[in-house]
Amino acid sequence: MSAHMQGMKSSGFVTPRRRWGFTLVELLVVMAIIAVLMAVLLPAIQSARESARAAACRNHVGQLAKAMLHYEASQQSFPSGGWGDVWLGVAERGGGVRQPGGWTFSILPFLDEEALLGKVTGVSAGDAAASYQDLASTSLPVFACPSRRTSRALTTAGQYRGALDTSVSLPVATRSDYAANGGSSGSCPPLEIYRAIASDPLLSSKSVQVCHSTGNGGGNTLSVSISAMFGGGGHGNHSGDYVGVCMQCSSEVVVTSPTSLSQGDTWTQDVVGSESRQSRRWWPA
Repeated sequence: MSAHMQGMKSSGFVTPRRRWGFTLVELLVVMAIIAVLMAVLLPAIQSARESARAAACRNHVGQLAKAMLHYEASQQSFPSGGWGDVWLGVAERGGGVRQPGGWTFSILPFLDEEALLGKVTGVSAGDAAASYQDLASTSLPVFACPSRRTSRALTTAGQYRGALDTSVSLPVATRSDYAANGGSSGSCPPLEIYRAIASDPLLSSKSVQVCHSTGNGGGNTLSVSISAMFGGGGHGNHSGDYVGVCMQCSSEVVVTSPTSLSQGDTWTQDVVGSESRQSRRWWPA
């Protein structure tokens, strides 16, 4: 060993190691770059997610449309809006005008939801409330648009009518984000269909616009109460008389929902082909 190296060893001289790290300025630059990247990428990610949600919405519309077409092929008509917002579906009544439930209830078998329909099949008066609540609270993604909300049961209130003329209260129910065309509301039902309503004390004083036929193809507009139509109180039920938009009438008549299954059957028998039905948003009703 040379004398020079021995001198370095004996003197205790050690070459220091180089330490790697970031200065404060470098850290700030890195954070700024990350922030810029996030500002650029997040909107793109959100846009991609919204595009996926919108595509799911369109896909749900396609599924519902196909279910309606399958229903039409089976029943020779499209599903109706039912008997009004207070009525729930009755599984044993199938489709058509005898079905008090709305279109969302009627197409369940054509969405491969026979098991869900089975929840209210063969119910008794004692278990009707629990059965209908089980049906109403079951979420079906096909009725929800992801761009608006997820499929879940929402709080509701009110009394509904279902199988066996039972009165059912539903604390929660699943809503549909999709609506269906209920048809024209400008129909002219004949006066005869109001015969069942004439005895209702809550409606007997309601005035309606009557298109009174003069027998020669013409007509005039007359305002008369429902009870007067059939009680001899100033207007006879002439052939050709109608209620609603026809001839010279301009006012529509809003008829309350049937109060029983038998009354609904009577109304639908009298009004087939002329009664307009409304679409509803509470899908199990």
